[in-house]
Amino acid sequence: MITKKITKGMEVKLLQIMFNRYIKEHGYGTRNLKKYSVIITGGEAFVDDMPEIVEYNARTDTKRYLLLDILKELMGRGFIECSEDNTHYWLTKQGYDYASKTWLQRFMTYLNNNSGWAIPIALLSLMASITALFVNK
Repeated sequence: MITKKITKGMEVKLLQIMFNRYIKEHGYGTRNLKKYSVIITGGEAFVDDMPEIVEYNARTDTKRYLLLDILKELMGRGFIECSEDNTHYWLTKQGYDYASKTWLQRFMTYLNNNSGWAIPIALLSLMASITALFVNK
């Protein structure tokens, strides 16, 4: 059934695939970001790495690729840019940086950007320290 809905995590997965293909083709670094682009009609090229990118309607025997929807979502978040005719999309520096981080680095960035978590973490540390004072060996 064709729903035209992207699910949680699809945009990050596509960003990771684009990053990995860029690294494979051009190596690390941002100097060639515009040289690796994705064409909006290239949805089939991502099916092996991301089978959920295609929706299939058995009744009418049609396929719909969610590539353009995901690319627009990534563009809205500032992770990719597009050509003037909206047919080619490539990574931005922000998208490259986000995709190159591990889950731990992304979590640490989240904690650094959301300082409200500092108080609960400090209270947990205080409780652990006080508990350690009273525990007998």
